[in-house]
Amino acid sequence: MTLTLEDKSTRSLDVSTVAGIEQLNGPVSWLTERRPMENIYKPFFGESFPARFDATVAEGLPISQKFPGFHHGIGCHAYSRISYELDGSYAAFRTQFAVDSDSSLADVTVRIYLDDKIAMERRGVKAGEIYPLVELPLAGAKKLSLEVDFGENFGTQGRFVWLDPALVRVLSVK
Repeated sequence: MTLTLEDKSTRSLDVSTVAGIEQLNGPVSWLTERRPMENIYKPFFGESFPARFDATVAEGLPISQKFPGFHHGIGCHAYSRISYELDGSYAAFRTQFAVDSDSSLADVTVRIYLDDKIAMERRGVKAGEIYPLVELPLAGAKKLSLEVDFGENFGTQGRFVWLDPALVRVLSVK
């Protein structure tokens, strides 16, 4: 692989040493690189698990270590709500998600809000599965909120991760 730098000089790289390529100011903006306007966490049992960016909430492991193939993520615990201000420059929000526990007791409800209206809700989110891609058009929304609520077992093993949460400039072609 040959890179051409801004000053027109070039550098050669062995492709096997490249772990990933990310375009700065490109079509994707990772939520983990943005400052939330709101970051609320309300524990059910009193233990404190505030949100972690690009890390799992309990162990603090890098997202890619616990969830291979993903590089960005927000580790959080039920109940949490993280909100971002939107400026209209992105067309959609996309993410996948998973419960970050192996316990059969883990159960949460996941909601994504646009301007405080539910745009997506999934109840009964359990451990052992990475849920399919969610892509929501932003259509002029001014606020995006990610909520993880208590499920059937209240706060028991309610560890959760938003995987590769991103604002995108264009909707995916299907």
